[in-house]
Amino acid sequence: MTDGTEADDSSVFPSRVFRIVDDIGSDGPTALSGRTIRTTVAVLLVVYWVSVLGAAFDVHVRFLQAVTGGVLLVVVPGILLYELFDRSDGFGEFVLYSIGLGLVFVSVLLVVLQWTVGQFVRPLTPFVLLGGMSVSVIALTLLSTRGRRSIRFPSIPATRGDVLTAVLLGALPVLAVVAARVWAVYRRNELMYVLVIAIGVAVLSYPLLSRRRYPLVIGSVALATFLHRNLATPSLVGADVQLHYYLAATSQETGYWNVELAGESASVPLVTVAPTVFTTIMGIDLTVTFTVVYSLIVALLPVGIYYLVRDSFGTAPAYFGSFFFLFYHGTFYFTPGKEHVSELFVVLMLLVLVSDRSGPRATVFALLFGLGMVMSHYATSFIFIIALTGCAILLRLAPGIDHRRADRTITLPFVGILFAITIGWYWVISPALIDVLALVPESMARQLSHLVALEFEYLSGGTGAGIVQQQQTTLGRLTTVLYAGMIALAGIGLASRARAELWNGSSSVAASSLVCLAIPLYGFLGFSVVAIHNLDADRVFQISMVVLAPFVVLGYGVLHSNARRVQRSLGWSPLAALLLTVFVINVGAAPQLVGEPTDFTFDDDVSDFAYTDEEIEGVEWFDQRVAVDRIDETGGDSVTVYTDRHTTQLFRSVVPPDYYEIEMHPIPTAVGNDTAFDDGYIVIRERSVSDDGAGGELSERERERIAQDERTEMLFDNGEMQIYEYRADA
Repeated sequence: MTDGTEADDSSVFPSRVFRIVDDIGSDGPTALSGRTIRTTVAVLLVVYWVSVLGAAFDVHVRFLQAVTGGVLLVVVPGILLYELFDRSDGFGEFVLYSIGLGLVFVSVLLVVLQWTVGQFVRPLTPFVLLGGMSVSVIALTLLSTRGRRSIRFPSIPATRGDVLTAVLLGALPVLAVVAARVWAVYRRNELMYVLVIAIGVAVLSYPLLSRRRYPLVIGSVALATFLHRNLATPSLVGADVQLHYYLAATSQETGYWNVELAGESASVPLVTVAPTVFTTIMGIDLTVTFTVVYSLIVALLPVGIYYLVRDSFGTAPAYFGSFFFLFYHGTFYFTPGKEHVSELFVVLMLLVLVSDRSGPRATVFALLFGLGMVMSHYATSFIFIIALTGCAILLRLAPGIDHRRADRTITLPFVGILFAITIGWYWVISPALIDVLALVPESMARQLSHLVALEFEYLSGGTGAGIVQQQQTTLGRLTTVLYAGMIALAGIGLASRARAELWNGSSSVAASSLVCLAIPLYGFLGFSVVAIHNLDADRVFQISMVVLAPFVVLGYGVLHSNARRVQRSLGWSPLAALLLTVFVINVGAAPQLVGEPTDFTFDDDVSDFAYTDEEIEGVEWFDQRVAVDRIDETGGDSVTVYTDRHTTQLFRSVVPPDYYEIEMHPIPTAVGNDTAFDDGYIVIRERSVSDDGAGGELSERERERIAQDERTEMLFDNGEMQIYEYRADA
């Protein structure tokens, strides 16, 4: 209920459960003595090591290893680090901060192991990793509980109604897992439709729930949304994440973090090497780490957006804004990767900065999350460093802001320190990345010169304008219109709040800071319509929505309050309708119903960035058959491969072109031309073949011409992938 009152749920659970809940939900923080903490950590370590040894004899013990390993690797270090800063936050913020600090601990652990014991042994081998983690946790425990110091845990505002709500919402991720499993095994999509309906019902349940339960709704829906896609296929879903998988698998196989091999990707170890740490310590498969562990972590991102916005703009912009971010296709379409992890750190850093707390500890606390952002994704890092710079300047110049309070949040000195950390890390770990970044101004200037000269044919296809032109289906064009409406609403909301916060008198330093940050991000989004550099407009949109999504809701509020002829009884219903329309289209349910399938979770004939076991088998067979050399091992001739754009990404998980002597090319359509192919291989994925070759894929006629060409020889065919060798002199 919206007033926070709760019904009597005593008939649902035993009274003993409610006695426990009443104890947990008591007012005031819970303090545990240092001795209790040390004993708890010691017990966890003993149980973990017993499970590690027992897993060699009983596979069922691996579940215990996975749970205790995850707790010791992320949860315990996160809580202990949090305690060092003597903060007093609510329970939700405490959980977010602890998980974020735990991830920072993982990144620091692997860097320290690489640069210390890595000089003598392989630092990512099980013995070194498990021992390093155990020693680090023990040392951190002793540091956090030194003397008679106790650790305080925020109270959990749990009531009987909260327990029932948590149980009901917990069924959503379970349903997502079951639906994904049924689809993967039986290719039945009925449960996928049930899941979509259940998520819609959960989102629309906001009038029936107290506001303190909103984070539960957001987290449950986010986890279900990520899991239903990532567990429906044996592979990872996406493009860059395929390369990250290769680097993590290589690190796991060799027991060493090969910084030279990784090149630019060495700068983001939290998504290229950290998966190896999770896999080894938790005793799970590497694919499970990417699809499940990272889904659990990234599901906290929209929850963090809720907490970031709630106190500044209210619960409605926070609630609906988090879902506008989540339901954008760029957020959940791919396996959680570098953008998602870096955005989680961005939200945590901003949450610290706008909390109106000053002092060295608060600055260091925020910089830790800034370090996590830098070690997750360089594009997100530079976008937000530039945006934070603009924000700090606006906070100083705006006449309606109390500058004494603004000096305690986002300031130029803080941004300068963050920029120094960023450049320092990238310079040390990946000098090649600095060279790439130096090309950005020239690239942007060149694109702008083409725009000024009205030479539109030279503009990149990844710009907003280029993406709009590529939409070929009715629902694709409708989605473009919906996104344009969201951007327009965000502009209205931002303009309204900018006037109120920056000129008419700030309501709070947090609100002013978010407005000042949103202004340069909105400028980035507008700029990406016509000019980009290695970051397509849809990705810029996704990154910007971390801050801009709540302004979509604020823009709707402005229109609603000014529409005198519209019945006020509509409330948030039109906005909720827009939100769910975007969701049912992006999740693939609506396109499937109208006969324009776009998503593999509803139609297994759709060609996208998800791959089957047979398709993976084909690329692995190619690797073994052709024996492609790695660039750092030989200077031999490269192998030429022709395939479609989706299969090209699958190659990045096995023989990535950046690291192997292999050149990937699209399949020429003029097959009858003698110069259409060079000597090499043609890889055809069955799902990439369509009747007319729509969407840049191969047509049935073109496939037949390749098969019948006298210069091609079929080497491999498992029903889902064919591999031909092409020789011009055959």
